Amino acid sequence: MQEQPGIAPTPLEFASDTLGVELWSKQEEVLGSLVEPRRVAVKSGKGLGKGFCAAVALLWFAVSGLVEWRW
Repeated sequence: MQEQPGIAPTPLEFASDTLGVELWSKQEEVLGSLVEPRRVAVKSGKGLGKGFCAAVALLWFAVSGLVEWRW
């Protein structure tokens, strides 16, 4: 993965350093699994932060310039 200047190299660092948000352990696990290009599925109940986690991942992906990845 080629780093962009000024952009956190992982979604976890992006969430904490750039967005300043605190994640709970399962959200950290999900975002940590996105560093390698593969499919990630999350099964959980309602209101547990899946949408928020997806939004953080999408923002990181959009600003990191990693659009050449093929999922």
